[in-house]
Amino acid sequence: SAVVEGGPRKNALAPSAAPQIQQSQVVTCSGSSKMGTLRLIRNGIGMNEYASVEIPGISNMWSLRQGFNDLNDTYLVQSFVGQTRVLGVTMSNGDDGEDAAMGTDGDEDEEEEPYGSLEEVVLPGLDSNTSTLYVGNLVGDLVLQITEMEIRLVGPLAEGGVVLDTWSNGPITVAAANESGQVALSQHGGIVLYFQVGKDGIQKIAETEMEREVSCLDLNPFQKRPALGNSMEVDDEMDQSSTKVSAPVLSQLLAVGLWDDFTVRLLDLRTSANSLKEVQKIHLSSQSEEDEDDEDAQAPARRNRNNMMARSLCLITLDFSSANSSHGQNTNGGVNTPGVDMLFVGLGDGSLISFAVVEQEGKLSVRSKKEVCLGTLRIDLIPLSTPGGGSCVLATGDRPTVIYLAGIGGGASSNAHFNPKLCYSSVNLSASEEDEMDENITRPPSHQTIAVNVASQFYSPLLFDTTAGAGAGSTSQHYSLCIADESSLRLGVIDDIQKLHVTTCRLG
Repeated sequence: SAVVEGGPRKNALAPSAAPQIQQSQVVTCSGSSKMGTLRLIRNGIGMNEYASVEIPGISNMWSLRQGFNDLNDTYLVQSFVGQTRVLGVTMSNGDDGEDAAMGTDGDEDEEEEPYGSLEEVVLPGLDSNTSTLYVGNLVGDLVLQITEMEIRLVGPLAEGGVVLDTWSNGPITVAAANESGQVALSQHGGIVLYFQVGKDGIQKIAETEMEREVSCLDLNPFQKRPALGNSMEVDDEMDQSSTKVSAPVLSQLLAVGLWDDFTVRLLDLRTSANSLKEVQKIHLSSQSEEDEDDEDAQAPARRNRNNMMARSLCLITLDFSSANSSHGQNTNGGVNTPGVDMLFVGLGDGSLISFAVVEQEGKLSVRSKKEVCLGTLRIDLIPLSTPGGGSCVLATGDRPTVIYLAGIGGGASSNAHFNPKLCYSSVNLSASEEDEMDENITRPPSHQTIAVNVASQFYSPLLFDTTAGAGAGSTSQHYSLCIADESSLRLGVIDDIQKLHVTTCRLG
């Protein structure tokens, strides 16, 4: 845990915060005589903004690498109503200051060092005349694009980005995919289709029909699942030993959210049949709440609450390295752990529900349900990771929040992973670190609250310094992000996840 020196402390109090604010803070009376100060100590996460540009109407965005084995992201694909645009990282040499508006600000001593900027580009093979539901890299330097009407498989961008294969059979309402080439999409009538996409083209594997229309999908693979057997790696002719990019893992589960249904379904993707088998039906409301709704016709507020369906899903393996992103320390008492498989469900009313996903004696189940209110707007969930293996989840909305694993509770070691301890840290635009460390400031620096509609992790050393403050010899890195609200696009890096922020107000 983080420790802040602020003594001598004469008094301290913990002000009550609104229930929707998941951020702890303490006010202390520190020092004495003319050196006395008031200090506000909080555990939120500050985002250091590198650049901002006015781009209204972004409905979604994704990072894209030039090749699958590249460590750095090259393109930021943005989806709008009826069109798709691409911003690409270009290298500059420090002379053209205006072109650096979306790049890193350099010091005078670093004027001759190259830096990057984002400029609008055209990617061959991508359909730019329609909204995009998903874009991502695949093994073999392939690129996958899913639009509202079709699946497009594009060849290596370095070789011209030729369209290799397409699939179309009516409008697509929701889509999800991963780097192993697994694709899930829904069509009108609750139809869910499952594909495998790769060097052999687009192959339809299975189809199933849900009781209601699909609201959201996710098939992000768990990275370590000892209970479900060994993870299956995708065959790759390339030598993986020559790169730090790991071979993608096949997901074994597909999470499905439905409209007018307060449940999430888990479907088994390990099937040889033409349909997907439902292995778990997860109720997002408790049975007691459902019984109260049936018995009490005078409870419109609770009925409305139960009608807030899943709007975003995230399957992810959380580990402890994310809890101290810049130093890579294990916060579980030095005990190595494979992490905890989690399912996060973002609702339309700003609530977030989480479950631990486990399997015992061959039966899949979810445990340790937790529910928090993060705001009032719908939540989208974005998994974040670092090359060092840290992982956490960003929840968008009017109070964007990073969720990470802080510990594991429970009894016997075999059951400990059933009760993960999660921490929720609000994200704000922070003042500069120099201001926060300045003992002579007379009023607190502003920490601007930001609203985030969509976000994407974006790693590029030409745009971000993600190793600042990591310490000598450290290979760990901070999380660099692109976030967008209704009117603008911001690029920035978030602070250490467990860093305590101290705001000092001098009284003398």
